[in-house]
Formats: sequence, C-alpha cells, structure tokens
Amino acid sequence: MPNKKPKIYLAGSMAGRITKEVIAERKKAMKICRKYGMAPLDPGYTELSDWTGYRISDSMSKAKMAKYVDKDLKLIRRADGLIKLTGDKASDGTDYEKDYAKFIGLPVAIVAPARHKGQLMGFSNVLFPIFPTMKAAFRWLQKECAK
Repeated sequence: MPNKKPKIYLAGSMAGRITKEVIAERKKAMKICRKYGMAPLDPGYTELSDWTGYRISDSMSKAKMAKYVDKDLKLIRRADGLIKLTGDKASDGTDYEKDYAKFIGLPVAIVAPARHKGQLMGFSNVLFPIFPTMKAAFRWLQKECAK
C-alpha cells in the first residue's frame, strides 16, 4: 500500500467549547495532516449542522449521542492512526476514542503542551507519546504509519 495516504482520526474535546475555536482548531489540524501526506478523518465534519450556538452544546438525546458514538467508532476503525488535539483537557468521549484506538493497535499521539512540560501529569503521560504541538504529533504519526 505505498500509494495509500494514511488516514488520521482527529479526536478532541468539542462539547461546551466555543464553536468558532473548535472549527479553527480542526481546520488547522486538517491542513497540517495533509501537509504531512496524510488524510484527516474529522468526526466533527458531520456534526457541523448541530453546532448552531456560540458554544457547542453538550446536551442532546441519548439516541443522538448513540449515533455519534457509532459513527465515531466506525471512523476510528477506518483510521491508520489517531491524534488527540486537546490532550491537556479531560474529555469523556475523546479519552475513550484514544483508548479504543490504542486497544485496536493504532498509533496514538497526544497534543498536550502542559503535559509535555510536566505541568500536568496522569496516566496519559506514561501510556502515550505526548507532543507540544500539532506539527510534532503529525510528524510522529507520519513515521509510525510508514512502518
């Protein structure tokens, strides 16, 4: 599969955050991902129509959340790697996504400037590679996916 672009799932906290900041963060991640010859898989892309307020809502029906979970897990299974864009922020869904990706054998990179500096410490610091920037994390994923 030498001509196949590795697909990288973009994990990261969304609910409760300022909508335009999340969109900008994901656009930046997609641009960097493509720069390193990989294809981004952004679960937020199909959720944009739900992001109508100043902040992305964390209130929805269980049925809608179940659809998101099903969609996201399918997308992770299609991926060759995962990047957690918001590694310094606790997030129930994002943490499950990164753990699931690791469980199924995908390389997982975490962008977490405070963790990288040792200002924030936890299980992720020990179990996953931590990077100060998106660029550094995508460079590492590029090498890991080429193995």
